[in-house]
Amino acid sequence: MKGAIAIVSLCLVLVACVSAQDSEVFSEGLEIVFAVILPLTGPNAKIGGRMESMVRLAIDDVNKSGLISPGSFSSISFDSESVEEVAVAALLRIQEATILISGFEGAVVRAIAPIVENILTIFYHYTVSPSFLIDASLYTTLTQAVPPEVEEGTALAEIVNHFGWNDHVGVICSSDARGAALLTKYIRRSSELGMFPKASEQLFSEDQYLWGQFSRLKESDARVIVSLISTASEMYNILRYAERLDMLSEKYVWLCNSACATIQSFVGPDGLVNENLRKKARGMIGVEQTGGFGPNFANFMERWSNLDPFEYQGGGNTRFDKISPFIYDAIFSFAHSLQPVLNRSVPFTGELFRRPPMVPFEGVTGMVQYRPRSKSRVPQFSITNFRSWTDADLQTEWTGRDTVIEDNIRSGPDRFESFITVGCWTGKTTGKDSVFNFTHNILFPSGKEELPDLDLRNPIEYWDCEAREMKTDETGKSVRLD
Repeated sequence: MKGAIAIVSLCLVLVACVSAQDSEVFSEGLEIVFAVILPLTGPNAKIGGRMESMVRLAIDDVNKSGLISPGSFSSISFDSESVEEVAVAALLRIQEATILISGFEGAVVRAIAPIVENILTIFYHYTVSPSFLIDASLYTTLTQAVPPEVEEGTALAEIVNHFGWNDHVGVICSSDARGAALLTKYIRRSSELGMFPKASEQLFSEDQYLWGQFSRLKESDARVIVSLISTASEMYNILRYAERLDMLSEKYVWLCNSACATIQSFVGPDGLVNENLRKKARGMIGVEQTGGFGPNFANFMERWSNLDPFEYQGGGNTRFDKISPFIYDAIFSFAHSLQPVLNRSVPFTGELFRRPPMVPFEGVTGMVQYRPRSKSRVPQFSITNFRSWTDADLQTEWTGRDTVIEDNIRSGPDRFESFITVGCWTGKTTGKDSVFNFTHNILFPSGKEELPDLDLRNPIEYWDCEAREMKTDETGKSVRLD
């Protein structure tokens, strides 16, 4: 296989190794081989198999797209079995690796990262695992092809600003690395927007700490609670204390990152849904990876639903996870970046790999763009809303929303509740204003679409001179006492 460059994938990363003779080899023809290392057996075989299918499908489409010479891309697959040692052994079997695709199993990624750095000069990193689990500073050429999870903190700050809740925010975050990373992103963007929280608490799981921390949060008069939490089980504990302090009501709005914007946040240690928390949590707002969306994804899904499931695992139906579409676009990003080289219009040099793909294009995950400095995908996240729905809603407004079908709670004979996608934060800004695309109105805790009045004040008792009697202004806003 002359002039071949292997590209390794662990759940999805690309890495490149170039030498002086590469440009000479290229002149005779370049074949790029994606070596896919994914869990094809074991506990994660379902998603691993779907991702491996996605790589093969994308390569086939790239070769037919006209972007590059037909047959320039190919792939071979290795089974990691979800075991670090097996993945490392597979990596060492690849003699000439150019691009490493790695991802959703964070422990596996961390195991191979030092080896990758020693044998490869380029680390193009595609990962679902939290970006803070891997020190990006160690890899001068690292590029993330999925919006980093920690950018959910940025997205939540943008939502607060969008609704004008700047003066009513209290922030709670987990005490681990994920919580700290999300908090850093949230505070940084909030400061840029001139927003400063009334209170901020880094939570500890022990009951004696939680009660004091939530008491301080309530006393701060914060009405918008931004939750940057690492696990659904931790969020369940938080909601229990919030309910005891009457902080799950129409007077409060809760915003959550993807780890806690899930129905599992209402499931107790016994595995049962806490019905009291579920009912009071209606109106929660969350963010999560967009996955596939837009006209290109609609066309892609129609095609995917007709694929042979024996050839492409997961094909033949309309159900899809949030991550696999990014794999498809990652392969096309690489093709766009290498198009001048593969079409022999520019020489093949290492510098070509030392910058992120700079050619924006409309993919199956929306507009695919990269930030030049951080070398990460421009973040864009779905906005979700915990609300009820019926089968009739599915047949009209919510057709194709797999999260509605698969991740829901039955709340009546024909009624369910889920975190439903109601819009998208595009990651773009106009001045200080972020660009949002809402497909549906948010239902707030009141069950209404009207923006809640969070400027709550204590009632004022006053003497009405004309009526010659004592009255009470329940809102604290109607009467001005001079």
